[in-house]
Amino acid sequence: MTRFTQAIRRHRETTRQERELNRALRSASGSDMRSELVFLANAGR
Repeated sequence: MTRFTQAIRRHRETTRQERELNRALRSASGSDMRSELVFLANAGR
């Protein structure tokens, strides 16, 4: 049951991070800023 709980927590964390990235991309001022955000998000994975 512990692995199942850990999987749920990982999924929730990943989903939260994706929502934060999408929110940041929507509010980014230009394409350079969006590119930088995507780069940073990919580097963190």
